[in-house]
Amino acid sequence: MKDKYVQYYVEGQDEKRLIDELKTNIDFLKSCNRVSDVICITQVKNLEDELLRSCNGIRQIKDLLGSKSNKEYKTDLIRVHNLAKKLEEKGFDISKFWALQPGDSFSIIHNDTDLIKI
Repeated sequence: MKDKYVQYYVEGQDEKRLIDELKTNIDFLKSCNRVSDVICITQVKNLEDELLRSCNGIRQIKDLLGSKSNKEYKTDLIRVHNLAKKLEEKGFDISKFWALQPGDSFSIIHNDTDLIKI
């Protein structure tokens, strides 16, 4: 196995098959001598929900960047140059971001975000 990072983004369609494959790959990586640790970071819903939960100062995602609508938020997010400042202004709390354990069929994947947050 070459030295590199492996990232999986699991979303959608045949959830059971994807979860089984992900679990198999995690187990494989954990068994490799050259892999010191496998850290899983789970996003429970979507980025917008994670940001809403993590920012004290917003009720709708459009409030984060001052977007005209929730639909325009993604375009504004791509274009923003001072995201860290915007997050700080809205009371962003990193301890709340990606902090929930996944439910349903993803509950077999433990959320290890506490291992990477400063």
